[in-house]
Amino acid sequence: MSMFKEHTADRQAHGIAAYMPGGKMWTAKSSATSTLRALLQGLGVEMTRAEQLMNVICDECDIAQTSALIGEWEKLLGIPDESIPVAATLGLRRSNVLFKLSIFGTAMAADWVRIAKVLGFTITVGAADGGGDIPYTDWRARFVIVVTVVTTPSLWPWSWPHIWGGMDLTVLKAMLETIKPANCLIVYRDTEA
Repeated sequence: MSMFKEHTADRQAHGIAAYMPGGKMWTAKSSATSTLRALLQGLGVEMTRAEQLMNVICDECDIAQTSALIGEWEKLLGIPDESIPVAATLGLRRSNVLFKLSIFGTAMAADWVRIAKVLGFTITVGAADGGGDIPYTDWRARFVIVVTVVTTPSLWPWSWPHIWGGMDLTVLKAMLETIKPANCLIVYRDTEA
């Protein structure tokens, strides 16, 4: 995807010439054999290169298209970590970066449910002081987040170049521990327990 339209060197030279003054002194700007037109052509070549480089930079800033800057994206987001290793292919590396970006700014229970769904889990999220059968009755209860695992995935929903070693809650727990507020604890409950 090109954000900036790329023009030919001749089109660039024509554009520069259009902004130059008119009159006898400047007639050479339109003559194909003049030195002034050759200068404008040379400037047009550089302007075309600049447009191409601007498009490359824009593409590298787009995670879905980046190739040269994928390592920088991973470094910025702390990949690899305990839950997301470096993937073998460029497409998977981009997916990992997008996934890691999706967990930032996750302050609401709906965000946690969305992250769990991406991993294949169905969960409910609530506070310990929100009522129910959780035995927290003092002020500290509001600093406890209760995650109830409703369903667990039977298969990993994505193809990864490595084996995760069974579908337990370790990946989900590592991700939720990463994004939880520092002053909160997470209590995990299983609906089958």
